[in-house]
Amino acid sequence: MYHTKLNPSQIEEGREILRKYYDSFIATLTALHQPLTVEGRIQTRLAIENIEFNLTGRFDRLDWLDDGLELIDYKSGKERKELDSAEIDLQIGLYYLALEEKYKKSLKRLSLLYLRTGEKVSFDTTDAHKQLVKATIGKIALQLRYDCQWEPAPGAKCQTCSYSCYCSAVTENPLPLPDYAKPECELQLVLGF
Repeated sequence: MYHTKLNPSQIEEGREILRKYYDSFIATLTALHQPLTVEGRIQTRLAIENIEFNLTGRFDRLDWLDDGLELIDYKSGKERKELDSAEIDLQIGLYYLALEEKYKKSLKRLSLLYLRTGEKVSFDTTDAHKQLVKATIGKIALQLRYDCQWEPAPGAKCQTCSYSCYCSAVTENPLPLPDYAKPECELQLVLGF
């Protein structure tokens, strides 16, 4: 017997979600194919204007298609949120760049599987998505390069930054910069997607 902190109605709701998933996405298949990977993490670097951007992201499932890759993101929320097309286009482009770097194959489709409703919403990708991301990151790079009024935005990524102990936005009493520290021509930023 499994020990769980779920109540009986939550357990039944989970079973119903699994039944709906099976009926909508498994039972209709003529053959099952093993995913390339599940619960994956991807990372790539992009340098623009002497600023290195570290692009990182996570995904639920990645499948091989005849002509590329399909990234599948499972949505388990009770409500289906309205999708912002500009945000989706940017997300597709970020995944496109990172997956192309890692798997040497193009992302052909991003699919959202809504587990509670049994819906699948897919977005076909093109090279334009990749160009959109490069242009957007290029614009950010230029703003960072020439904007003297840039203010830091502390967040979860600050925990992995090697300069956080010197940063007044993160540390209440930051350490002074060491004498050997010199301003560098290049910056490194992490963009999560």
